[in-house]
Amino acid sequence: MTRHSVTLRRSLSLVAGLVVALLPIVPAAADQRGAGTLTGLDNEVVRWSGEFTATGTGPTAPHPAACAAAPACDQVALQLAVPAGKWNGAPGGLMVAIQWPFLDWSYDLDLHLYRAGESSPVASSTSVVSRYEALWVRNPKPGLYLAVVSAKQLVAQPVVPKVLTPIRYDGSARIERGVTVERYESNLDMEFIRRFVAFGKKRPDAAPLLPDLVPTKPSDFHIESSWGAHYYLYGDRGVRHQPSCYPQETLGLTADEPRPAVGALRCLRWNQGEHNLGDGPFELHNYPDHGAAMWQRVYSADSSVTQRQVGETAFNSAHGHLHYLDFNVVSLHEIAPDGGVGPLVVEAPDKGMCFVDVEVASMQSDRNSPLSYGFPGTCDAATHADSLDPTYPRSRFFAMGISVGAADVYPWYIADQYIDVTHVRDGRYLLRVEVDAGRRLIEKTHDNNVAMTCVELRGDRATAC
Repeated sequence: MTRHSVTLRRSLSLVAGLVVALLPIVPAAADQRGAGTLTGLDNEVVRWSGEFTATGTGPTAPHPAACAAAPACDQVALQLAVPAGKWNGAPGGLMVAIQWPFLDWSYDLDLHLYRAGESSPVASSTSVVSRYEALWVRNPKPGLYLAVVSAKQLVAQPVVPKVLTPIRYDGSARIERGVTVERYESNLDMEFIRRFVAFGKKRPDAAPLLPDLVPTKPSDFHIESSWGAHYYLYGDRGVRHQPSCYPQETLGLTADEPRPAVGALRCLRWNQGEHNLGDGPFELHNYPDHGAAMWQRVYSADSSVTQRQVGETAFNSAHGHLHYLDFNVVSLHEIAPDGGVGPLVVEAPDKGMCFVDVEVASMQSDRNSPLSYGFPGTCDAATHADSLDPTYPRSRFFAMGISVGAADVYPWYIADQYIDVTHVRDGRYLLRVEVDAGRRLIEKTHDNNVAMTCVELRGDRATAC
């Protein structure tokens, strides 16, 4: 694989260093920048990394010229040396992406791509409630491009007195092959383009591009809670404590039928998500003016869509937004003598799910599309409308989903992400997660819908075994 690697580091007042692969670390002047060249060869990729401390640029896109001395943005020069006729009969584009470690409402980076000499970006990615950004430029012209990473908001540093810890991000840029699929809608009464890449296709056609939902392996087990008090303020900043159940969980507000009696007092928590490793996005619509039904939309490379009803929705009081019901089944089992799944110990209540783009399945993957599912307009507000909607034309709708190559992840510290082990004795168990257990969704395959992990419970501690 052909690679170019660059490392950038930014703080409140200076550029601390520039590292280029195979070169020693040297001091960096404010006008120095990382750089890489893409010629369109297979498996060719430019990678870089950077660090920011607490700072911010706000919602506007910083111009590349401002990044020379600004502490809140990084710039990487990308030279596209794509030969003439590169896209003839084989369309594609430039994919640029970044990812960072933390999912936190108050920590957010943005990504912009400029063509050298132009004042407005040719593409931007500015989602919230995620830990990555990704943008796509279809059939780009040769020349110099400037990728700008900006710390739109960065206040969620670890809670350690007198310590301001830099937070690292990783970036990549590559040439991809495939048809750009675009669907024109409106969002907040403004034009909105739903865009993704049909990888490997040379021309649009009507064949369905199906998603493939694969649950992540349960990980990062805890029997403790975190510092937050509301969904949008939760964060894992090292402030972990008992009790392990949040008040709304103990009161039973997250159960299928809330009850006044005391509920969970000992909660097993873990990280859990779903990757979309299919050919098309996983997208669900609810039309609040037409009831609680949920519809799955399936795209084709010619931008046409079909839809079918796949269940119902409900408002989730713990998260404060809409959830899709009966999506996953979470259960704790004894371990059978042969190491397999034994008798059921306890099953988690159905909390429902809200699907958004949180991270990429892998920064090494060649199958990452630009983000399409984020706030507002997914589970929080019915802000979208489609004049050519096959079910309810021009009706407002919620549009939740997972883009191609992306993953939705529920961190261990979010309310509702638990299973009640109050009356479960210490020992080793299998935690099993199955998505789309009712086989209502249209997928490439249902053969990869189960994930499980051995977990050991010991008092107020839980570890993988």
